[in-house]
Amino acid sequence: MTTLKRSRPPANEPIQREMLAPLAGDPRLLEPGWARELGIDELEFLQEALARDKKLAHKWGFRPGAKRRPEWAIRQVAMWGDPESRKTNMELARHQQYGPRPSPMT
Repeated sequence: MTTLKRSRPPANEPIQREMLAPLAGDPRLLEPGWARELGIDELEFLQEALARDKKLAHKWGFRPGAKRRPEWAIRQVAMWGDPESRKTNMELARHQQYGPRPSPMT
């Protein structure tokens, strides 16, 4: 049985880390409960921010390692979330409180 050795950079060479480009959007949107109706670009901004930042996802009530965060859940926490209460945000993120609006009968 052979073992593989991990190669390490020499001690005098700095380790390069992948740099993420800064997000383009209003940073106030990252605060649960700050936003009202989200536009498409605002929703995309939040989806990307939650995917990148595990602490932010946790604050918003999502499981940090979750692969999928439903649009309705993001919208609920953005509108009715509480920046001081993860429990409130978790309830909003995990249980759909308000369904889609019914279309008017014509």
